[in-house]
Amino acid sequence: MDKVQKLGMVFDSLAEELNITNTMLDKAETAYNALGEYIKSANDEWDVVIYPQGSFELGTVIKPLNEDEQYDVDLVVLVKHPCYDAETLREQVLELLKNHGRYEGKIENKKPCIRIQYADSAQFHMDIASAQDTANKGDTSVNIARFDGKDTYYYDISNPKGYVEWFKKTMQFEELQKSRSVLNEYAQTDVQELKLSRMRTPLQKAVQILKRHRDIYFANRYNSDDRPSSIIITTLCAKAYEDTRGQFQKENVYLTVVNMINQFQYYIKRNSEGKYYLENPSNTQENFLKKWNDNPNLVLAFREWITKAQEDIIYNPENFIEDDPRKLRKALYESFGQRDVDGALNDYGIKMGEYAKRSQFHYDKQDANVVLEQKAGVPYKPHTYFGGEA
Repeated sequence: MDKVQKLGMVFDSLAEELNITNTMLDKAETAYNALGEYIKSANDEWDVVIYPQGSFELGTVIKPLNEDEQYDVDLVVLVKHPCYDAETLREQVLELLKNHGRYEGKIENKKPCIRIQYADSAQFHMDIASAQDTANKGDTSVNIARFDGKDTYYYDISNPKGYVEWFKKTMQFEELQKSRSVLNEYAQTDVQELKLSRMRTPLQKAVQILKRHRDIYFANRYNSDDRPSSIIITTLCAKAYEDTRGQFQKENVYLTVVNMINQFQYYIKRNSEGKYYLENPSNTQENFLKKWNDNPNLVLAFREWITKAQEDIIYNPENFIEDDPRKLRKALYESFGQRDVDGALNDYGIKMGEYAKRSQFHYDKQDANVVLEQKAGVPYKPHTYFGGEA
């Protein structure tokens, strides 16, 4: 078993530790469904559609670092009729929520959305985008009512539904759903239809790993407000995954992450005026790097983070995985947090121990490597991993 195979196991286990639990997912879905039913039934005059968006829908949400932090559950409240200006729409949705006793004292009118703050024990909040249809026929773009935090409301065109569909296409969602073997591999529950939010593909896991690394890296830095947004990271990851699919071991999460980090530079474009540009794949009018052109610190922060990610995810793990596992543990602690790294390495050690107990490890004399099921090899003596007695 070479370094890449071992690191594939470690980072796959890490992604599972970063993912929210089934219980957390169930609680969020229950809250989302209850909110949707209330909005649909509370106003007979509205023709309204509610649907999830963002990392929760994409299956790339990550577990909070500690009990004081929360994760987002994003959804769109699309009022198809009647038509309102941006301020009136936000006021109408706000008023509707305030009239429900369950949300009393939990509502914030924030710049991009209306937030419902659930109990601390739930560890999530609901971010609601209020939207109306655009004049564009034949696509799923919507006008989202934004607030500048002072006194101005305006509409901002976006296409959250289209983005989800693009992400599905990139990860070959339809093909995965049709495959019973893959369904059984990725499904976390016994649902008949495998939801995107409950899938566990290398693309989703890679996004989670990079998001957590970003969070740890910027946690106590002077420029923490300049950290790359999740939508930028997710888009870059999906583009790299789509363009290089099939060029490396399909299910190796480590190789997937490494490939993404090395490919990011090719998707960050500059136009003839020198402006940075990363087009929203589902809405050509939206530039995810628009803020970069007004704030050069965002560009610098992104470059610094990528350089650190290369060191922490590529160079250190490959140097330490075989020669110094204790240094690997320490380096991973600093990059991803002790709680989740301990869980990942413990899982890795258990799996390696199971291989050894079943005598699946053999020593290949030709390349002096420990391999699985190598007929030309000789039995390999089992030992523990990352410290401890055999």
